[in-house]
Amino acid sequence: MKKIGLNFALWIMSIGGLSLYSEESQGKYVVYQAKDFSALLGCVKGINDGLLSLHFRLYEGYVKNVNQLLKDLQDCKTQGMEKSLTFGALQRRLGWEYDGMRLHELYFEQNMRAFLLL
Repeated sequence: MKKIGLNFALWIMSIGGLSLYSEESQGKYVVYQAKDFSALLGCVKGINDGLLSLHFRLYEGYVKNVNQLLKDLQDCKTQGMEKSLTFGALQRRLGWEYDGMRLHELYFEQNMRAFLLL
């Protein structure tokens, strides 16, 4: 039953662009890089630069946490701990951190497109 749940979770994450492993890395986890959205400073109406800077740091924290969780999940897999409570907790946390990362990226990218089109 857990294997089906894990496969379903991996399928859902792949729809959102998350792939735990890249084919060219032969089973190693993907490392995400924080994108630079500093061009938005001074350009988003209704949000001051201090708040944007705070959200940039929050986004960078999400990216860092996603990378750490992917590493921890890989470590659990190599130790044969896929059925442990720790592995399940890491998977649940990964969903939260990944969603935070992607939602910030989507919001910033949408504002970047709007800024570039003006």
